Amino acid sequence: MFEISEKSALEVKTLADTEDRLMSMAQLSHAQRRRLRSAIRSIGKLLKRPLSMIPADAQTLREDLRRCHSIQAGISRKRLANIKSELATVLQLLKVTESPRFADQPSTEWMSFLGQAPHNHQRWGLSRLARYCTYHGLQPTDVTDQTMIEFRDHLQEFLLTSDPEKIRLNTAINFNVVLKSAGVNRPHLSASKGSAYVTRPLSIYPHELQEDLERYIKRLQNPHLFDPDSLDRPLRPVTIRNINAHIRQVLDAAVTAGYSPDDFRSLADVISIEVVQAAFSEISRRLDCDVPPTLLNISATLLAIARHYANAPAETIRQLERAKAKISSRLETRYRGMAAKNIIRLQPFNDAGNVRRLVSLPHHLMSEARKSTGKKRAALTAMISAAIAILLACPMRMRNLAMLNVDRHLVFHSSQGRRLISIHIPPEEVKNRQPVAVDLGPDFSGIVETYIGMFRSALTSEPSDALFPSRLGTARPPDKLGELIQHRIWRETGLTMNPHLFRHFAATIFLQEHPGEYESVRRLVGHAKMDTTVKFYALVSNSAAFQRYHQVLHVTEKRRSRQGGYGGRGA
Repeated sequence: MFEISEKSALEVKTLADTEDRLMSMAQLSHAQRRRLRSAIRSIGKLLKRPLSMIPADAQTLREDLRRCHSIQAGISRKRLANIKSELATVLQLLKVTESPRFADQPSTEWMSFLGQAPHNHQRWGLSRLARYCTYHGLQPTDVTDQTMIEFRDHLQEFLLTSDPEKIRLNTAINFNVVLKSAGVNRPHLSASKGSAYVTRPLSIYPHELQEDLERYIKRLQNPHLFDPDSLDRPLRPVTIRNINAHIRQVLDAAVTAGYSPDDFRSLADVISIEVVQAAFSEISRRLDCDVPPTLLNISATLLAIARHYANAPAETIRQLERAKAKISSRLETRYRGMAAKNIIRLQPFNDAGNVRRLVSLPHHLMSEARKSTGKKRAALTAMISAAIAILLACPMRMRNLAMLNVDRHLVFHSSQGRRLISIHIPPEEVKNRQPVAVDLGPDFSGIVETYIGMFRSALTSEPSDALFPSRLGTARPPDKLGELIQHRIWRETGLTMNPHLFRHFAATIFLQEHPGEYESVRRLVGHAKMDTTVKFYALVSNSAAFQRYHQVLHVTEKRRSRQGGYGGRGA
């Protein structure tokens, strides 16, 4: 490694600076300088920004490069990997980032530890930690959660290609597997998957509160026909789960703010304005946000309890109403259009090539599944192929997709000699009570039927009617199935596409061809009200209208040119 002064490193603020400093390094050969400068300039093209606007910072570059994909860049995966590797070399040469501190080989103790891993992938997953600890003189018995934090922090100093926190998590999981396999009696490493706050258990609160909450939940599940304050119909399980979570969050935040669990003996105690103020302040502090979006849903839950269950004083209800209105105003939720992040994610579909990549993906994946040698791998690929085919044909909500049942929701029939599949979901199983009834069409029906006939049984060891079964035969959880779909779309196309975005994708490409046809879009995405559809997709329709207008301008300009300039024939 070539040495340069610390002063030089301080001068490197952007990738433009790295290029300047690189070309002045006489220690490098002409060929080396050219190769590394090419990598720097390639980063500018990948990120579509001038080098002077790209910080020479590992964390910023890691986040930016995470969104780069070889297919979208029009280069091979190997070329993209080489560009990132060469950029890392440049930053280390200029001492912008730290050089990796790893031993060439793990110590004897670490080799023995790795040898107890049940599978090769676990040994490989621990090899980087083993070499890091060997470099620092740490043995497997010395590894603690603090060691893992320092390991992650070191990776953050130079790593450009992977997420250091994800590496820490996977490494900790593999470490724990080896401990369990070897029968080592010592505390396992923390393997938390995120920073989600876990509330205190309900068991710490008085029995009176637990019983009151149970009565309230049963009231939501089975509304009484002759109770004027009762609901018109039972709430869906997912809604009841969220209400339960809201109440637990308020309780937990209030206890953190200084209340005793014994202060809460009924839901009426929870909706006290003093308690709500303390809880909301704590939730805002915890999430480091003045008005976290979650407060809007929590305030709606508390207001419903105050109005319809706890017989709260009129002043309490008025104050909760005012608080909810202020939160709504601050969050600007009165105009419920498409989220900005979804608008950004839809931008790549202005390119017809990306639309083709997504639409043809189910066929590509099913072809790959047929050629795969691994039975489980082929089944997973075929499952994702079928899921994407259904989302393209009928852009339903993720929960409805995950809960599809072969016997209850799928109808197999023939038309003009072709096998077809229809999907029927009754209104009580859909979020806004709008039923789903759609034919998948010949191509997508063929993909789903192939998946069911050839691959679905390999996914489960138990009899199952679930279209997308887990190993135990139950329907796969929506979040897990969604992660598989999103990951595979990114891997194959370079597009950031979660399952819910298929609804926006369908509306967008339809309105690009048919601006203003909101009724068709409303039916396509299953909105109950036209107003919702217009608010979500007015910008899309406007954009398509302007594109057509610009085409009119272009045609008008060409016609005017043929007529002899701006003044026409008489000018």
